Amino acid sequence: KGKEIVAQQKMEALQRKKERQSVFIVFVALIVIMFVLFAFKRGEDGELYFDTTVLFWGILIAIIILVFMRWSAGKGEMAMVP
Repeated sequence: KGKEIVAQQKMEALQRKKERQSVFIVFVALIVIMFVLFAFKRGEDGELYFDTTVLFWGILIAIIILVFMRWSAGKGEMAMVP
C-alpha cells in the first residue's frame, strides 16, 4: 500500500514538472518572437531590414532569463522535498 502511494506521488511530481516545463517553453518562445519582431526595422527607403544588435541583446536576455528561471525552479524543488 505504501509503495503505491509513493509511486503515485512520483507520477504527480513528474506531471507537475512537465507542466512547468511546457509553460517555461511557451514563455521563452514568446520572448524570442517578441525580440525577432523588434529586430525588424524599416529603413529610410521603406524596406525592412534586420537589426542584428537587437537580436543579439534579445538572445542574451532570453538566455539570462532562462538560466535564472531554471535556477529558481531548482531551488524551489529542493525546498519542497522534506
